[in-house]
Amino acid sequence: MRKKLNLLFGVLLPLLSAPPFASAQGSRVDESALRYYASTGQAERAQAEIRRLRALYPAWTPPENLSEKTSAGGADEDDLWDLFAANKLTELQAAIMARRAAEPGWEPSADLRAKLRVKLFRARVLGMAHDGRYADIVRELKSGGMRIEGADVETLWAVADAWRATRQNAQALDIYKAILKDTSEPGPRLATVQKAIGGLRMDEAEQLIALAKKGELEPIAMDIARARIAAFLHDERKEEVEAADLKLFAEYAKGEKGLKDANQPGLLGWYHYKLKSYQDALDWFKLSLEHGGDAMVAHGLAHSLRYLGMKREAEEVAYAWREPLVNNSILFIDILERDLTRPIPPYVEPERLARYGEVTLQTASGEGAQALAWYAYNSCQYDAALQWFTRAVAWHPKEPTVYGLALTLGRLKQDKEATVWINRYDGLFPLAVEIIFPVTVKPPTPCDQRLDQVAAYRPGLPGASGAPAPYGGDPRAVSDPTGRYAWGRVSPPGLTAPMGAPGVPKLARAFPIAVAAENPLRFAPAGQGMLLGPGGRPPGGFAQDRWQTGFPLVARRVPGVGAMPYERYGYALLPGYNGVQTYSSPKASDQLAPAGTLWSKEPPDDASSDNPPAARADPRPPVDTRAPRNG
Repeated sequence: MRKKLNLLFGVLLPLLSAPPFASAQGSRVDESALRYYASTGQAERAQAEIRRLRALYPAWTPPENLSEKTSAGGADEDDLWDLFAANKLTELQAAIMARRAAEPGWEPSADLRAKLRVKLFRARVLGMAHDGRYADIVRELKSGGMRIEGADVETLWAVADAWRATRQNAQALDIYKAILKDTSEPGPRLATVQKAIGGLRMDEAEQLIALAKKGELEPIAMDIARARIAAFLHDERKEEVEAADLKLFAEYAKGEKGLKDANQPGLLGWYHYKLKSYQDALDWFKLSLEHGGDAMVAHGLAHSLRYLGMKREAEEVAYAWREPLVNNSILFIDILERDLTRPIPPYVEPERLARYGEVTLQTASGEGAQALAWYAYNSCQYDAALQWFTRAVAWHPKEPTVYGLALTLGRLKQDKEATVWINRYDGLFPLAVEIIFPVTVKPPTPCDQRLDQVAAYRPGLPGASGAPAPYGGDPRAVSDPTGRYAWGRVSPPGLTAPMGAPGVPKLARAFPIAVAAENPLRFAPAGQGMLLGPGGRPPGGFAQDRWQTGFPLVARRVPGVGAMPYERYGYALLPGYNGVQTYSSPKASDQLAPAGTLWSKEPPDDASSDNPPAARADPRPPVDTRAPRNG
């Protein structure tokens, strides 16, 4: 008997101390209930039992002597079978116990015992499944507390559900395979395949599809096609979906039934998007939105427009759908960020800038704040740049943002504040420290007041390839000192010199200086006032810094950070917390972040700009180093 179980259930053999399924080719068919119904004149129940047995055992034929009851106890069991037929299993078990006590040596017939065991098994499994106790089902199966032979299809489905719920798909797949092997009725076979498609990986479900008879799965062909498309989108399938399946599902998705669920054409939109067929993706996303598609469909539409070069349209779609889905708000910030962070930015209408600032403040977006800050900085609007950079550093203090803040402070002659920020991030952000230790000579920008140098460096500036055209149509526009460029005016958040070849610079007290290490900038999103506790302090607070006075003068090495600019002069940092004394190469930002971390989802610094942050460098440092210094 165990050999048959091994053949039918594979991995279940070491888990179950039970015989295999009864089959037409194996164990004798249990005809006890059929004989009972026939002997008691219950014709309808007898016919129903015949149909059930034929479905389970196609080679079985009803016996001619149905009126003869089988018994092992040698006594009448009519009262017991009546309880069995009425599904009064508790009373039946009590009656058996009472009869055993009254008639020593008596036992119910083997047929009744087997039939009762199957019914009890069914009731227990379905009850536990109804309560979601799938782990208990699996535990009893493994311990041998449940015997699975003779179970009907519905019970086997519940057992398979238990295996799936406990992430043991191989065992669930074996159950489904056994059902297809022992069941010939079309309904249960189709339902079994559908359950597998809905609960298993598609590569596992494909094993069941391969067991189907020719044409048998035609009624669910569209479901199979849809599942294959979904599997491709979830990287469970490497091959593209066959043309026949794609055509079948496309006809359904654009038909009357498919359009009742906007996710159906949306699914095809994502399929074509993954294949980089952006025009096809756009068409399907538009069809989905026309019939009630959700914000995620709009997200796909905006991405498709972006890749087709229709960035302004993509911006409008992302803005319109920003509230229902945060992904659209993030995408809205990303789309315009590329233009805002160009070293020589194009003209952007003040209304668009104001709208961009509104979303940035509402979402406390560090990316949006730094984009507006760079646009303001590169268009000579330094006061607005300072306010946006402070928010960017408060919300997302990364290297290019701190670098921009220091540059802006220098432009505004706030040299002391600039040096504080540079020293605060010494050892962490080399780009910021490079302001004091410049590596190369950088050409002046259009905002530089030395117009003769602008002309010398870029004599063909207005007509240069990729340069923005002069814009004279907006009287509110700001321009560079030459009057050849125009930019949109950036509203503050409250309102919605070339250096020579590097040598060891004379820094006086500019660097290094002892500063508090903590970033003091704090800004709440727009509309959300800072919550204050007793004494006007934020609730919770922070752990007290052990440095109250006498802040360290020399920075410690930070693992994952590259060389500081001054190290080429022979200066060194203190060892890191883990004892490391050398800089990292390649630095952590150039390496792939571990999968699953927040940083792994961050785009590279130049992902939203045509130029890396260093390309935005100001030609003159915020600290005036031209005068002779001592020390």
